Amino acid sequence: MLSFVFEHVVAFWRLYLLPIMVILLSTVMIFIGLAGQEYIETVAISFCT
Repeated sequence: MLSFVFEHVVAFWRLYLLPIMVILLSTVMIFIGLAGQEYIETVAISFCT
């Protein structure tokens, strides 16, 4: 019974989280594209250090 409920909760979260993640990723991609190379270099430097 518990595993049955758990599976439904996971399916429910996937149903709602997956589109949200796709929207967030596309928004980030657009933002990076608009910001240009300078933003990408800044992020790369901050990740490396």
